[in-house]
Amino acid sequence: MSGPGPRQEGGLTVGRVSGVPVTVGWSWLAAAAVMVLAFGPRLASELGRGAGYAMAAAYGVVLLLSVFVHELAHAVVGNRKGHRSEQIVLTFLGGHTRIAGPRGRRPRNADLLMIALAGPCANIVLAAAAWLGMLALARGPETLLLSPSGTWAAQLLWAVLWANLLLGAFNLLPGVPLDGGQLVESAVWAATGRRRRGTAAAAWAGIVIGLGLVSFAVVLFLRRVDLAVAVGTALTGAFIAYAAYRQLQRVPLLAYLDSWDVFERLRPVAGVIAADAPVPAGLDRLLAVEDGGRMIGYLDPRGASGPLVSDSMLLVGAVLERDAEVADVLDAFRDEDVWAVGVVERGRCVGVLTREDLNIEARDLTERAELDTDEKDA
Repeated sequence: MSGPGPRQEGGLTVGRVSGVPVTVGWSWLAAAAVMVLAFGPRLASELGRGAGYAMAAAYGVVLLLSVFVHELAHAVVGNRKGHRSEQIVLTFLGGHTRIAGPRGRRPRNADLLMIALAGPCANIVLAAAAWLGMLALARGPETLLLSPSGTWAAQLLWAVLWANLLLGAFNLLPGVPLDGGQLVESAVWAATGRRRRGTAAAAWAGIVIGLGLVSFAVVLFLRRVDLAVAVGTALTGAFIAYAAYRQLQRVPLLAYLDSWDVFERLRPVAGVIAADAPVPAGLDRLLAVEDGGRMIGYLDPRGASGPLVSDSMLLVGAVLERDAEVADVLDAFRDEDVWAVGVVERGRCVGVLTREDLNIEARDLTERAELDTDEKDA
């Protein structure tokens, strides 16, 4: 699974991959214990007590590594598409990758789709590799049955095969927060031109899937099937339904953000000037300041007091595309030291948006939201 998130989650950080921290959540210890208890007794009867429980623990490690590869694929493709991978987390119910959107432009539907598909595709590749390994070790067709048998290597390959097949297939279920939810969101987004409609469709699908899993868990419990399987299924379904509900709650906010034109009060620039140039005499308009073809600030006539542009210019904290999403603008102003951001369109500097402008827009948005609420209540 992949998704945005403003803060890093707790756990044991075991390392970094390309600068992205990899965290094993504390709940993973519970997942490992459940796996050992589920597989240990049966494997102990076949391999002996010590070897059986050691193999059960190895199954847990295989699942952990399979989830890690799945999430790493999300992170790698996300980075290649200009997104920012912030953390890989391995938890009780699998894992997820916290990915922030590309800075300064709208996320592309096709990019989000590729990021979502990267995880299941990585699992399919691992499963295929495990299958080839099993074929190489097989002495006959009986060693490829749907149960672990043979040497330790064969049993571990069996675990890799099925862990990755199930992980990949499960994540393709069409509902958030699973990767298949992004398929639904992308399809509806492409069909309607509105991302929030895709988000709503994927969220409702996730709620249905989650509640379906909980119902299935109740059936397993009533039929006295393995209690661990029933509890695990119920927890997974509850997690999916809750995560999908949280996503559904974002839809009204997304609708308001769609109606909020943060660039409505954009301060246009009359031209571009180099940072090492002298301040023009009689300056009466805003100028964008560039260094090496990149916008680094702007020159305001009200504060142009030094002899050189570099002495008088105001720095911009970021440079955004004219069609950047509201979330990108808010993210750019997250740092309190950032007073202004530059705005470009097709590589050309077109204006500046300041914190003051943003606050005016935010107040207008709040007033519109309150007005709409009053009208609905009336």
